[in-house]
Amino acid sequence: MEPQTSPSAGRRLLDMTINVQSLVMALIGGIVAVSAAYFAVISRVDRLEAREQNQDDRMTRIEQTQVQQKSETTQQLRDISSDLKDVRNLLMSNAAAARPEIKRWSR
Repeated sequence: MEPQTSPSAGRRLLDMTINVQSLVMALIGGIVAVSAAYFAVISRVDRLEAREQNQDDRMTRIEQTQVQQKSETTQQLRDISSDLKDVRNLLMSNAAAARPEIKRWSR
């Protein structure tokens, strides 16, 4: 007759036997989790790149607007300067010393 052993007598404190079904499920779960995390990261990177491109486009438009505004301001200042020269010439030509009839009276 064989000695009777209790069911727990054959097991160690830490059972290191491998259950193939648990191993396969753990691998599949890990692969799914890593895949989901990878695609989430890729999605976030794509969104960040799109946002950065939009910011670059916006900054380019702002810079172009500033250059155009500077050019327009310079042209307006040239026009004002030209107008002032015309006004000065009119005032100088109509000054009392330049008009013969007033020059005669001012003596």
